Amino acid sequence: MKDVSPGSFGMLIAFVLPGFIVLWGVSYFSATVRLWLSGAGTTPTIGGFMFGTLASVAAGVTVSTARWLVIDTIHHHTGIPRPNWDFSRFQDNVGAYNVLNDIHYKFYQFHANGLIALLFVYVARR
Repeated sequence: MKDVSPGSFGMLIAFVLPGFIVLWGVSYFSATVRLWLSGAGTTPTIGGFMFGTLASVAAGVTVSTARWLVIDTIHHHTGIPRPNWDFSRFQDNVGAYNVLNDIHYKFYQFHANGLIALLFVYVARR
């Protein structure tokens, strides 16, 4: 079995957890999703766990798109500039880029995606 690496931990916090929050919001509309989350009357299965995980990843990627459309756009309109990438120098610095991405950007994604997901749950609950 593969150990948890920074890359897989980044995916967990950036996509799976906010996606699970969205599934919680969807459970107000869908009896099937409500059963997935409650597990009432069923025996947990590996297939059910995997299906819930894949649904969380899909919902998390969708939330990340909404985050990009809303929060990142607000950041750019308030004066935070978009990075001016010089891809000709990228190969020499790919290791440093990956470290910075793992220790900073993944946490930003989690918090921003979590905000969008919680707003979805708030609206769904209303």
